[in-house]
Amino acid sequence: IPVAASRETAENEENSGGVFLSAVRLQLLFAFLLSAATLLFAGPFALLLRDQSLVPIIRFTAFVYPATALYSLLSNYFNGLHAFSAQARLTILYAVVKLAFSVGLLFALRSVPAALSGFIAGGVAATVVGLALARGTIRGRIRSLVPFRKLFIFAGTFVGMSIALQLLMSLDLFLVKRLLRDDTLVGYYNAAVTIARIPYFILQGLGFVFLPSVARLFKEDGERARRFIRDVFRYLFLLLLPVTVFSAATSKALLFLFFSEAYAPAARPLTFLSIALGFLSAFYLLSTIAAGAGRPRVPLVISWTLIPLAAALGTILIPRYHLSGAAITTTCVALVGTVTLAIYMSKRFRLTFPLLTLVRGAVATAVAVVPTYFVSPATVLLPFWYLLLFAAYGLTLLALGEIRSEDWGYARRLLPKKP
Repeated sequence: IPVAASRETAENEENSGGVFLSAVRLQLLFAFLLSAATLLFAGPFALLLRDQSLVPIIRFTAFVYPATALYSLLSNYFNGLHAFSAQARLTILYAVVKLAFSVGLLFALRSVPAALSGFIAGGVAATVVGLALARGTIRGRIRSLVPFRKLFIFAGTFVGMSIALQLLMSLDLFLVKRLLRDDTLVGYYNAAVTIARIPYFILQGLGFVFLPSVARLFKEDGERARRFIRDVFRYLFLLLLPVTVFSAATSKALLFLFFSEAYAPAARPLTFLSIALGFLSAFYLLSTIAAGAGRPRVPLVISWTLIPLAAALGTILIPRYHLSGAAITTTCVALVGTVTLAIYMSKRFRLTFPLLTLVRGAVATAVAVVPTYFVSPATVLLPFWYLLLFAAYGLTLLALGEIRSEDWGYARRLLPKKP
């Protein structure tokens, strides 16, 4: 629903207040429905995972939905207005308050619900501040309310895809829990999953920008929109390739940056998961572009088709290869989904991807990753090591002629300016 509101706001900015008020009603309705469903089905879901101790924890999360509903809507509303400064302030406030309450109450009360309470505190604080920031763009811009059906159709399609992606990123963990029945192994795998998802959540911000931008561009100039998508393809490849390869090549050191050496068994799964989440990041960003271009059903169908494939493959590989089998499962389905969606996008929008960019990006990544096989920096120095690797990657791209001086200026102008 927030994403649907973002897209509608970008296309109809003069009625931003009407869009927001319509979305608020729908958002709160579904927030309370989700809360009720979570309370009702906590028991059956814990039974599915064969761990009844999860019931009170799952039920506690029911209070998160109404607390964060308006924050999520406000963040996407500012995104639709291209008010990225306000969106950033709101996101930072939510993160800081959530962290403070989660860590503080966890330290004081020593319980999982105490840690989860940060979501509630952060959502309430961001909602109060967000409403104050949005007041000026809501009042005076109410031309008409948007029909619920219009928001719901797009929201249902896009959220269906988002749910499928979340299931794909979690299904391997659920299968490890169910098939291996060893909480220690579940803990190791969850550590690997948590680290592998970092690039995904960072790049998720790009998706929030791309969707309203593509929607606005297709409304104004279809050819310019196609050029935008083609450029996004190129930059996405050049960004994701080194992130994925560097994470996979330094998986053990990256793991020890966040966890103790007792988590060493998670290093090998993290290598595969770094690749898997790289593909899923690309899939997500391509999906938001497709949704902004008015084609959200295509990634929806692809993503839900991947779930039974992942379940079947995981059932075969996990009992045989344990944690590595779970990670390989996610990698395979992510690769299939990303390639399928990329082929569709190329044909639908008549895009061409320069072969030289593929070759130069691969060569630059290979050059930059070579030192990781000879040098193992201290864990505390790992962030600086990554900076050196990315510097080597960028300089190699410059030497190969892939990045030119005009690229920097063009990247700043890539997003359409607010009219």
